Amino acid sequence: MGLFGKDSEKTDSGTSGDSGKIELHLNLSDLEFISIVKLPEEIKKRISDARVMLKEKAMEVCGVAPGSDKFKEIVRMQTLVSTDPKTAELIYQAKQSYRCVYGLKVNMSFTKKEIEEIIESSKPVCGPWADDMRRKLSDAINK
Repeated sequence: MGLFGKDSEKTDSGTSGDSGKIELHLNLSDLEFISIVKLPEEIKKRISDARVMLKEKAMEVCGVAPGSDKFKEIVRMQTLVSTDPKTAELIYQAKQSYRCVYGLKVNMSFTKKEIEEIIESSKPVCGPWADDMRRKLSDAINK
């Protein structure tokens, strides 16, 4: 855990290392999802620490902290459309900031058993967000 980076071709899939650990490249949205499922304290602590580090990194790299009033305004502005050049530029900048924040990834290593536990614990959570995350986790352990 601890390497940060922007989106790359390998960020959506995990890679397994020599030590039996599976490396996952998780963004802030992925970490938020994992943090809502019931997990052992050790995993919850690792996820919580990664979320805090990623939020700090977002502030450092992107200039905005997720959850702040400025970030809430960025999220709101993405839904707007304008033909006014100044407003259109502000909307474009908001979209760039949003992509910057959610483009940051943290690399974390999990055992196959831990990933299976996350998948199993997340089954009560429904929706496309949950389905996508479970698919990502399943793909990582099936490689």
